[in-house]
Amino acid sequence: MRQIADLLQKGILKSHLHKIYHFDELKEAHTEMEKERTKGKIVVTI
Repeated sequence: MRQIADLLQKGILKSHLHKIYHFDELKEAHTEMEKERTKGKIVVTI
């Protein structure tokens, strides 16, 4: 885990976000995830 964190911090490894949803949009976020067409992570903020 530490090695991955180091690679992320150095910019060698990059995490891709598909979209950021607010907690009120949780249903939409779940629907998007079920479609399995995302290119990256889905984030839900509280």
